[in-house]
Amino acid sequence: MPVRASSRAVQGQEAAVTVGLLAAVLDQELLGATLRPWPRQLELLRGLDDPAIRTHLLAIGRQSGKSTMVAMLAVHDAALRPDLDAVLPRGRVRYVLVASPSEDQSREFVGLCAGIIEASPLLAPMAEVKADRIDFHLPSGAHTAIQALAANSRSVRGKTAS
Repeated sequence: MPVRASSRAVQGQEAAVTVGLLAAVLDQELLGATLRPWPRQLELLRGLDDPAIRTHLLAIGRQSGKSTMVAMLAVHDAALRPDLDAVLPRGRVRYVLVASPSEDQSREFVGLCAGIIEASPLLAPMAEVKADRIDFHLPSGAHTAIQALAANSRSVRGKTAS
């Protein structure tokens, strides 16, 4: 059984809580509506959810669900981490930056994130999906965005990334 925050807490009717990545992935109303992760993916997501581990290096083969796992991580980071919002001055946008070799690949990744969000009855009302970014207007008043960029030094300057 997944441990999860109540729907009301996520929608902001109660004090904001941080919902863990693994709990959100297993929750059908949050990130879990679009797929059932394989046991190995769950193990990797559990490791990403561990605050004691700050740097992750994963060697994962082709067609192993890397993009899907990272999309879940990006949506979780943008929508379900009020602890990260608290470190920014009010009115600033917190960005989850997605860098890919090309703009087309970054946009494809944003589309994958959009599919996860649209399947979630709790996240969809908070999100505004565009071709190259997804803006979140969170119940706490915080604004976050998942932004797709081509991987070059000019495109990432000046963004407040988490």
